[in-house]
Amino acid sequence: MPVAGWLARFMRVIAPNRTDSLVDRKFPRTTYANVAATLALAVSLSGTAYAAATIRSGDIVDGQVKTRDLAKNAVKSAKVKDGSLLRKDLKAGQADPIAYHARETDPSFQNLPTSTPVQLGSINVPAGKYVVFAKALVNSNTDAFSKIFCSLTGSDEVDDFSDGLTMGSATTDDREIISLAIAPTFATAGTIALTCTSELTSANAGKIAITAIKVGQLTNTVIVQ
Repeated sequence: MPVAGWLARFMRVIAPNRTDSLVDRKFPRTTYANVAATLALAVSLSGTAYAAATIRSGDIVDGQVKTRDLAKNAVKSAKVKDGSLLRKDLKAGQADPIAYHARETDPSFQNLPTSTPVQLGSINVPAGKYVVFAKALVNSNTDAFSKIFCSLTGSDEVDDFSDGLTMGSATTDDREIISLAIAPTFATAGTIALTCTSELTSANAGKIAITAIKVGQLTNTVIVQ
């Protein structure tokens, strides 16, 4: 029986007051080909949905997923295994060390107190591993023996300078450069600071500079003499 005839019978059952002419108007060209095409479309769409829901990693041939198959920004940080990316996998410059540098521009020297150490300079850094260097030019305008104390601190790392210095006389204003270094690791953002104090009120310091270099890996060992 033609599809149109079958539909006419169906309409007479569900709508006995309607005439066959209504069916003819609603489905004037309904054929087997129309129905078959509609069924094929429904099956193909349902098959696509089924495939999308059931394809697993083991169903994909190794090396067959290409860059063009991935949507933009489809691969996020959480999908990348920690420690799996190498330097060659990153864009040039993204894996280079980052350096933070601070220096004193005021040519005058800062007096060193005899009690609480004074902070000569500092750098705020984000979390990470660092190699830090600091230097200062210390001075004393007296002939007397003067002892200078300086510390470079960052996280739980400390490097101290503590030595008795005969800095010369008031006429010569002898000076000496001190240098300190630490290798701190910051779990969160923190501060690196250089502080100094002195036994004599005549001591002062200037030409302060601090450089912190952020590194990817850091091996911190103790030198045994």
